Amino acid sequence: RSRSVSAALTGSLGASSAPVPGSPPASLKADTIRHPSIGPVDLTEGTTESGDPVPTVIDNAFAQGLISSALVGVSFEPTTEISVTNGELTFGGIDDSKYTGDIAYVPVTSTSPATFYVGIDQSITYGAAGTTVLAATAGITDTGTTLLLIASDALATYQNLTGAVADGNTGLLKLTQAQFDSLESLFFHIGDTTYEFTPNAQIWPRAVRPPYFPCSF
Repeated sequence: RSRSVSAALTGSLGASSAPVPGSPPASLKADTIRHPSIGPVDLTEGTTESGDPVPTVIDNAFAQGLISSALVGVSFEPTTEISVTNGELTFGGIDDSKYTGDIAYVPVTSTSPATFYVGIDQSITYGAAGTTVLAATAGITDTGTTLLLIASDALATYQNLTGAVADGNTGLLKLTQAQFDSLESLFFHIGDTTYEFTPNAQIWPRAVRPPYFPCSF
């Protein structure tokens, strides 16, 4: 949840504009939506310093009829080149060209503090045996977080299962080639759907890995 001072600001949203909560002014574009002082501009939740709710970018755009639904579609794709930026935000809908199959929906968790964000309930298992890494609990979805973050006890379990150790240069986990060869998938159980995180998804992309990186997460 973004906390900022209340100010009458306007950002561009395509060819139109909508008030933006926060200060100083921020520029809104479909491919880059960031605030110069507080990080990502908050699209779905908003408060002031006092904790009072304020209309978000999406609230204002929907109220003005700039978008047909109070919805933001977010798409990320793996890349093989640092120069390739293929993330996409869709305001007021979902880009059908960015997915296959059906989109699954789950309610926001009722567990605090995740309920104050885009929070969900989920559990994590490892491998074909379905070993529990993280029992059912609440967490948040956050497009501003580059890496996958899990609870400390779940991370310790994951390290024990995979043999991964901390790398002093990167702060990430590292595996030997032999350990990677036997690495199994992680499975995220969210609502009625299970999402597979393959071994390749668990390591830093090879094509954009700096020379000093080990086989790391």
